[in-house]
Amino acid sequence: MITQIRQRQRGPRDDAAGPMLFQALFPAPPAPVGLAADRSGASAAGRWIRAAAIHVMVLVIGIVVMLLRVPGRPWDTIYNEDLTVYLLDGLARPWHLFIVYGGYVQLLPRLVGQLAAILPLKLAAKVFALAGALTAAACAVVVFHATAGHIKSVALRVLAGMSVILLPIATLEIADSTVNSPWYLLLALFWVTLWRPRTATGMAAAAITAFLASSSEPMTLVFAPLLIARLFALRRVRDHAVTIGWAVGLLTQVPGIAASQGTSQSRLSSPVPIRDALSFFAHGVVQSALGWHISWWLQDAAGRAGATAIVGVILVVFFGWALLAGSPVTRLLIGTVLLTAFLFTVVSSDLGYKFAGIGLNVLVQHEAGSRYAVLGIFLIDCAAIIAIDAFVQRRQARVQPAERAWSRPVAAAIAPVVLLAALSAGWATDYRFVVPRSHGSARTWAVVLAEWGRQCARNPAGGVLHEPTWDLPKGVTEAIPCSRIPAPPHH
Repeated sequence: MITQIRQRQRGPRDDAAGPMLFQALFPAPPAPVGLAADRSGASAAGRWIRAAAIHVMVLVIGIVVMLLRVPGRPWDTIYNEDLTVYLLDGLARPWHLFIVYGGYVQLLPRLVGQLAAILPLKLAAKVFALAGALTAAACAVVVFHATAGHIKSVALRVLAGMSVILLPIATLEIADSTVNSPWYLLLALFWVTLWRPRTATGMAAAAITAFLASSSEPMTLVFAPLLIARLFALRRVRDHAVTIGWAVGLLTQVPGIAASQGTSQSRLSSPVPIRDALSFFAHGVVQSALGWHISWWLQDAAGRAGATAIVGVILVVFFGWALLAGSPVTRLLIGTVLLTAFLFTVVSSDLGYKFAGIGLNVLVQHEAGSRYAVLGIFLIDCAAIIAIDAFVQRRQARVQPAERAWSRPVAAAIAPVVLLAALSAGWATDYRFVVPRSHGSARTWAVVLAEWGRQCARNPAGGVLHEPTWDLPKGVTEAIPCSRIPAPPHH
């Protein structure tokens, strides 16, 4: 096993790395093959411009795909806390970015709320929707780059990025909103914790992703074991940009979490029974792993327990094959991915989701707390991609008799196509359907803003608008200066 790990991990200055077992989780990405850009005669500036243009194009495509996932016009409505917390606080308490809500700090949503507050207010709905879509698209790009050391096939790395954008269950709760954008950061953070970027740009992307994730969602503490393993495996400071970003982000959470202890906001005040968290993993993650609507069709045919058993058996058989047939490194990686999916879902739903497993009215169009299942489902997809990538690499490397040589490329080509078909079943059936986000706050932002303008028009100069906000006690309102509210349109 040690020999296999050394062969896979050999790279520049690997003598500075730690134990081989841990090293297997943090391989150096392969160097660019042949430096094709240099052979083309393009200058460094030209290559940089070309790469930047490709990334911008991918981000734009990702944003459009994300915005189209939600029926209606998500850019004309403001969803939940985007309006009732982040925008109102940005208007009433400018640049107070570390206000505690729900027992912790949410830096990224606060930053977006502040941006929406300083821009013309008529653009606020678009700011929140675009920020949510951009976060998802950017995380998909990060996943593509961060998987370079673990997934050799570029096409399968693209598939991993697509799994972020097209994640089936995401439509229920986290798509195209800023309040739930940190859950996309968690998808990227898993791979960033395993990434060893070669460039300063990559290190910056890793640090920023980790910082924004942990300063917006303290559940990133679940990634601590991976980051501790990283400290044992990699000894150079340049390999710990992600660790530093993660730690600094969590430090911003400490005052708020400490202040919330003993209050109803604390996540530790009343954790749900562990059996309910396990039930949520079984039904919210395993049953939904092949697609949200597919899970409902199976449930109609076989009942809830039967649907969970059917999908569970499929996953056990597939990953059992992958673990038995794979190399020690592949087994280690798949095991780490699946174990993280389980631990994160159980811990986060136990501490953060007070309703897991107690029989809420779950509908096809909505499941309260579905956000706690997104990382688990995403990691199951990623584990499948790793398994197929390992299979493809084995088939391409295997020496076979000449009369059977045709089977190697055929099998290596068919396996990714089969995986794409399996993932696409859930992506296609769950790409676009009516969810609460389709209606935003039930009224378009233009209607809400016009009402605010009419209320301010009745106030004397210098007046304020009092609006209730979800992060203040019931009956307490935020005072929004009417100078920030545009006059209502005249009919």
